[in-house]
Amino acid sequence: MEAIDIDSLSAEERLELLEQVWQSLSETPLAIPLMNAQCGELDRRLDDLDRDGPAGIPWKKYLTGFAIAPVKPVLVRPAAAADIEEAYRWYKRQSAELADRFLVAVQSAVDDIVAHPNMYPVVHRNTRRVFVRRFPYGVFYRLYGEVVVVIAYMHGRRDPLRWKSRA
Repeated sequence: MEAIDIDSLSAEERLELLEQVWQSLSETPLAIPLMNAQCGELDRRLDDLDRDGPAGIPWKKYLTGFAIAPVKPVLVRPAAAADIEEAYRWYKRQSAELADRFLVAVQSAVDDIVAHPNMYPVVHRNTRRVFVRRFPYGVFYRLYGEVVVVIAYMHGRRDPLRWKSRA
């Protein structure tokens, strides 16, 4: 592998490089293991889901503030909504355009789930993960019949409790 002088790249070039690296990793999703902290946080959220059943914020209602809407029922658990809002705020502090690109990428991931819900691998307790293109996030979800329940939006390599505490 040829070395890259990261400091010589512009911010846009570094973002493009990150997007390329993340896309290459998302092509082999099972090659990226879950961290123990991610499993722990998923366990907590899945226990809540098992206790409460497939309840959450309807995706269409959740997206009204973003002017994007899917065609099939997708429910977003409150903790997952908080995950995406935190990530969105972080990207917005970097650039409004980047935040908008993030939302489009998240919507694309959800559209992929709706179109092919069983295509993505089960990674933990009957929960599937799809990667958000160009961003280092995974969407964790479960299927309840025709309903998709989004449990978490997690950064690919960060301890969910650590970054959550930054809010």
